[in-house]
Amino acid sequence: NGRPTHYLVHFFPVLDENGKVAHVVEMSTDITETKRLQREYRTLFESVPCYVAVLNRDLRIVKANRHLRNTFGEPTGQHCYEVIKSRPEKCEPCPVKRVFADGGVHTEEMEGVSTDGSPRQYIVTASPAEPGEEEITHVIETALDVTELRQIEREKIAAERLAAVGQTVAGLAHGIK
Repeated sequence: NGRPTHYLVHFFPVLDENGKVAHVVEMSTDITETKRLQREYRTLFESVPCYVAVLNRDLRIVKANRHLRNTFGEPTGQHCYEVIKSRPEKCEPCPVKRVFADGGVHTEEMEGVSTDGSPRQYIVTASPAEPGEEEITHVIETALDVTELRQIEREKIAAERLAAVGQTVAGLAHGIK
């Protein structure tokens, strides 16, 4: 059909009665669809607008997406809490530890400190990297920085309270006349 195709090819020697290679058997498997799925996965992993890390049981990052690397530098081998939250110790509650314990998907809103020292708020979701596996060896953690959103929410609440106070004062002033 004119499209590139990917094959995984294995060669096996067939020996004659003297131990010499008389023939070679070639077995090939079309892995074009697998390659396409790998490209899609890689594109998704690298392009999502949140921090994505694959963690091992020691809570060390074994793989990180572009957004995490661009924000925090190369984190491979470091603990997740050191990288994303600038903490010297494990987070409590830790959604990643909960995934290793029960195999479920866990989400927590957490606070940390960015690399520039400013406080940040994150929504962190952790899930098994290989759902359905009997023993979980790796967890995928996504962290969405919601600091600005939380700041806007606080400002909105403050503005609503101020407006309510203003209405109360206006009502009192009207009643005094």
